[in-house]
Amino acid sequence: RQHAAKGAGMTLGVDEKINGVNLGNWLVLEKWMKPALFEECGEDDEIWMHRTMEPSRLEALLRRHRETYVTERDFIAIASHGYNLVRIPVPYFVFGDVEGYPGCIEYVDRAFAWADRCGLQVLLDLHTVPGSQNGYDNGGITGVCTWRKDPEAVEYALTVLERLAKRYRNEPALYGMEVLNEPISWLVYRTAPSTGHAKDKEEAKGSGHVPMRFLKDLYRDAYRRLRAILKPESVIVFHDGFRLGAWRGWEGRHDERHVGPAHLHHRHGDIRTGACDVAVPVVRRIQQGDDSAGRTACSCHGGRVVPDEYSRATAARCGGTQGDLP
Repeated sequence: RQHAAKGAGMTLGVDEKINGVNLGNWLVLEKWMKPALFEECGEDDEIWMHRTMEPSRLEALLRRHRETYVTERDFIAIASHGYNLVRIPVPYFVFGDVEGYPGCIEYVDRAFAWADRCGLQVLLDLHTVPGSQNGYDNGGITGVCTWRKDPEAVEYALTVLERLAKRYRNEPALYGMEVLNEPISWLVYRTAPSTGHAKDKEEAKGSGHVPMRFLKDLYRDAYRRLRAILKPESVIVFHDGFRLGAWRGWEGRHDERHVGPAHLHHRHGDIRTGACDVAVPVVRRIQQGDDSAGRTACSCHGGRVVPDEYSRATAARCGGTQGDLP
């Protein structure tokens, strides 16, 4: 259904409303979503799981999880409920070329085949980078945020994006690519519960927020690279870096039809919604049925905002460890 629309020159999110599902904890593990995965290793994040588990045990655990956590049956169910897009977070070691970190590209291949058969679109999201962009477990390693200071690590992340774009650019199900999940701001970094809680204090030395100048330069570079590879109708999505208002007018210098700029995707210390991070005041207004919250976000970005992680079910209600709404 959606493939035909794209072929007719239509874009999901512009000509058709996005109704999507975020497939978290499938290819990028977050302990709060399924604590049982971490019982054997006793670690708090995926990087330390990979570092400390015996390789054959790690591979067996990951294979069992990846084979069963999300299957084609889930894609069929998603489509049957009227959804039209799935967002798939992937780690920087997705291609399996980082020693000690089993890749998962074959599962991404499967996801595209399933999506194609079900009439769904796929938003690929680079969810982790070496050294982490936020210090959260969802950035791979808790308490460490040094990626942006390592030019080799930054270049590696950009090449992963390029490789993903080349691999999937001709897939009918490709909606687009999200450059990086949750690069952290100064305020959020200072107040995040993970800050200062790295397992290896030496590794965490030099950790800090991702500056706005660096982030904008990164996005410009990523945009140039990806736009040169992807088809014109494929969308490129930028996370707002927890600084929604700082992007007003920035996207006007780019291709307005095909760039999905900073999107409504904020976290505020005591809230982690089941499939989304949104600032507490915005969440509260959405839950109360106030559509002006979304309109306010859209006004910063010419109407092109993707709330690609949002749920009214908070982590606490899902059995997680992070706080509920006050």
